[in-house]
Amino acid sequence: MPLLDEIVAQIKAYPSLRLLSLEQLYTFLRIGSRLCSEIELSQPRSQSAPKLLPSNITNFLAETISLSEAQVIDLWTVCSHIVLDLKVCWEQLIENLARCSNLCELPYF
Repeated sequence: MPLLDEIVAQIKAYPSLRLLSLEQLYTFLRIGSRLCSEIELSQPRSQSAPKLLPSNITNFLAETISLSEAQVIDLWTVCSHIVLDLKVCWEQLIENLARCSNLCELPYF
């Protein structure tokens, strides 16, 4: 996964994203990774990230993160591979927690 400074350099190449906050980036990555299954359902099966987001996902992310649809599209162009990597991390975490819960009792938070 690329380092934050590499991501920031890529983001700076898009004038629409120059005022993007770190919080907006984090929220995009977090929510985007949780929506990956929905994103993948709308695309032909492929090993790479979908080039375009479905319009309903674009609209949702724009509204949730307070960005324009054009900014969401640009951010997806820069960060789609990271979003998919995070999806895999979430899946592995859930799988590990499920395995652990079979072996021991997890504390309540």
